[in-house]
Amino acid sequence: MRLLTLKVRNFRNIKSADIEFAAGANLFYGENGTGKTNLLEALSVCLGKSFRGVTPAAFMPLVPLGTSEDVELRLVFLRGGMETEIVYKYGGGAPVVTYSGMSLKTAAELYGKTPYVVLVPEHTRIIKAEPALRRDYIDDVAVLLQTARHKASVKEYRGALTQRGRLILQNCANCAACRNSRGVCDITQTDCVTAVQLDIWNERAARHGLNILFGRLKYLRLLAKYAVPFYSELSGGRERFSMAYKTALSDTDFTFCGESDDFEFDKDALLTRYKTLLSEVNVFDKSAQGVHRDDIIFYIGTANGGARPAREFASQGQSFSAAAALKIAEARIIEHGEGVGAPENPVILLDEAFTAIDLGRAEHLTDYFYDGSRLSEQPSDSRQVFLTSCSPETAELVRGLADSQVFEVDGDGICTFGQ
Repeated sequence: MRLLTLKVRNFRNIKSADIEFAAGANLFYGENGTGKTNLLEALSVCLGKSFRGVTPAAFMPLVPLGTSEDVELRLVFLRGGMETEIVYKYGGGAPVVTYSGMSLKTAAELYGKTPYVVLVPEHTRIIKAEPALRRDYIDDVAVLLQTARHKASVKEYRGALTQRGRLILQNCANCAACRNSRGVCDITQTDCVTAVQLDIWNERAARHGLNILFGRLKYLRLLAKYAVPFYSELSGGRERFSMAYKTALSDTDFTFCGESDDFEFDKDALLTRYKTLLSEVNVFDKSAQGVHRDDIIFYIGTANGGARPAREFASQGQSFSAAAALKIAEARIIEHGEGVGAPENPVILLDEAFTAIDLGRAEHLTDYFYDGSRLSEQPSDSRQVFLTSCSPETAELVRGLADSQVFEVDGDGICTFGQ
């Protein structure tokens, strides 16, 4: 897939911009606060959703009181030999979105129609922040790969836990018949009136929870397959990257080193163990144990030495490198058709990607887009990347790439220079 043109009207601080893209690297270059990231966000809105996670009201420009200006985005792209236009309009209320002339019910329907991968500085939180963010990330990878089954399992699992929690709140909180001094109830007692009802929700939660577990392990194996060697390349071979999945359903962690990361499971035994975990009802903590409390640990170590958890020991540059490796792995999975869709090169969106890493890592990252042929007359692969930067060094780096374009963002519009 290749993006051809973008027309922007009244999006945040961008009054008007008409841009024609190069097939290779496209850099939005300028001072802080001029709107570089806003242009990148406009692309992500057209491709699926804002990477900032905000509502459409945030796209509206600042205007004098009593006046209003509607947001309009038009993105034309080439896919499968056909030109297609996505139009996004917002003036309050619900956005109006069309895809190839057909109206969509919601803007969310755009997500998945056009493959793309986003890397922003906030993605270092995947490495450093709380476990819930990492769980959400790996579940989002499943959605990115268009695996509706995993998405459905997450929805059903959360619903089962919600119903289970309500039942405990209504029945167990005011019943001390089978509760011990720690507030834990043994619902396996034959005289427990809630046991039968809870068993139904426990069974449902356990089955969907196992589907989530197997899905997460599958996608972690795919991510590690590409992220581990890419991180090694990014660090010049000095560091190694690995990951582990920690769950109460296993006495040992599932470790991924990018090699033969296959595991054998006794599904019946895991299901029994899951239902056993859920059968312990703690009236003070109704969420129980399960995949909703699992964690993914990322490790960074030297090439020949030990490894430490990145969350506690990684530098900012290492954290960003790890996040970049994960995102490039997502792109590789799409390129090789290892998700549901056919093999295809996704569009890459990078916000200030070179700010947190040194020049050597920046060049390795750039080599990925051009398959090691950065200075050739034409890219050896049709990867298209969009970057933002306020660094003159980054601008010079992009100018030296084949089939690239640098756009100077001045806060109101865009002035084009370069190749």
